[in-house]
Amino acid sequence: MAKLFIVVVSALMFFGCAGGTGLRKGADANNNGQMDAKLKAMTSRESAGLKPAQASGDLKISVLSKGMPKIKRIQGSDKTQYELHIPIGASQNMDCYLTEGMSSPAVILKKVFDGISKVPQIAAVQIKAVNADVLKNIGYIYLEAEYLTKEKQYGTAKILAASSMNMSFYCTHDELGYRKTFMSVGDSLARSAYVQKFIKDFSGYDKKQIDIISVKNMSVGYAESYQFTDDRKTERKIEFSSFLIPRTTKEFLTDDSVEKSVYGRETGNLMSGEYYSYENNEEVHQIAFEQVSRKQYHVQGTLRGQKFSQTFESERPLVYSGFLLDQYSANKTSKKEQNFEEYSTLSPSKPVKSRIVLLKKMPNGNKKIEYSIPAAKALMELDEKSYSQINVDLGSTALLIKRKYFEAR
Repeated sequence: MAKLFIVVVSALMFFGCAGGTGLRKGADANNNGQMDAKLKAMTSRESAGLKPAQASGDLKISVLSKGMPKIKRIQGSDKTQYELHIPIGASQNMDCYLTEGMSSPAVILKKVFDGISKVPQIAAVQIKAVNADVLKNIGYIYLEAEYLTKEKQYGTAKILAASSMNMSFYCTHDELGYRKTFMSVGDSLARSAYVQKFIKDFSGYDKKQIDIISVKNMSVGYAESYQFTDDRKTERKIEFSSFLIPRTTKEFLTDDSVEKSVYGRETGNLMSGEYYSYENNEEVHQIAFEQVSRKQYHVQGTLRGQKFSQTFESERPLVYSGFLLDQYSANKTSKKEQNFEEYSTLSPSKPVKSRIVLLKKMPNGNKKIEYSIPAAKALMELDEKSYSQINVDLGSTALLIKRKYFEAR
């Protein structure tokens, strides 16, 4: 839990604003307003009458389409990959690329955006919109870029990138308008039997949750977590997150992380963990954590490229904070306040002192919780499933973490 705060809080120092552009004005100059009306009509275009159609080619897959989709396997990759071309009733096809395995949506979007700026005919390109949400049971990030050619032609490119633990895909469409069409086709791809097979093959978990992270009312990424019961004594949590945070109208920060935690089923005591973090596709840290004795721990790995190995002690056994929150959700505790120590990559070689305060029990049974770590303080609402919403006050910046998908088996 603390990791999710740390990732976003550390990235917020780079947060800018992606609104307010002048590219359209450059395209509309000397057109006496006629181009404004034309652009408005073109940007509001959508396709009607799309129907499920099975693609022809190297893989059986059905998606919404205005004709016959075509798919072929991409050769020369160490992963199984396909490219899918879908007619959507526009002059340009919607192109999608599927990969068996987890990918970083944020990194993919940044690479596509940077690629647009390198096209010789492009004079300027900038961010128009960023959004994150869920398609059925897979999180995604959406980016819309607007560009101006050297001939003063205005255009927009829509890009959507989605990833789960063992399946990922991204789609692009370079044409004005068709936003709802683009998202509908993307949703049909996420719901296809081929994609769902890989998502459901990652099984054995007790709970799955996808959270959407918003900063200044802009959804910039998502976090996906899985909880497993390994045996009668231990539980395991696997989490990954991906953020695409605009620094300016032309520059992003990407942040990706993966966490694996093992803790006592009855006590919540943290027994082992693996922590991976990347900024702009470069490794920030790779840490392995292990409990040596009741209050002694060993950590080793790399921090910003520097190897380290260290043993430290805590005042009391370290606790996995997610365990304590689950106790409140399941009505297994009603303690007004809990002070505890936990492990955080913010302080990789010593424990972090944290606190949970039960503020209020609501008429519907939900609970208001204050959860604080040294870097931030959060107000949380918990229901019988887990936390449903987290608000983090960072002064001038409002951070919202909201549960969008939950599955219990």
